[in-house]
Amino acid sequence: MAHVVAHDRTYNVHKYLMYDNVLDELKKLSQKYTLILLSDNWPCAIDILKAYKIYDYFDKVYISSIYGVEKKDKVFFDLPIKDFHIQSGEAVFIDDSEFNLDIAQEKNLDVLLMDRGKKLINSKYKIINNLFDL
Repeated sequence: MAHVVAHDRTYNVHKYLMYDNVLDELKKLSQKYTLILLSDNWPCAIDILKAYKIYDYFDKVYISSIYGVEKKDKVFFDLPIKDFHIQSGEAVFIDDSEFNLDIAQEKNLDVLLMDRGKKLINSKYKIINNLFDL
């Protein structure tokens, strides 16, 4: 049974749902900005992004398991910073975890807290509910 669940979780890309407007948000932002995805995920995430026609809006996708590190390892942030020569004040990192935002801020990235479900009342970070809020 575990094998069936693992296979479904890995290869059934259509069981995942995207938030409303994600495609429109990325399309609009990609016309104006360089978009980089930094994700704690497995390589199958690439297939999911491609199935939902999101992958091509990113200039580069970094998947943690491919690099053998996670956001919590801090060095994961160094990959796009180095590859794209990002300087302080040149990039905004958006995440739904204050812990990850703390690390990004340590790396001199500007940060925003994503709360698509509008469940957060306050945070030490500016809260946005969608990418159109940028």
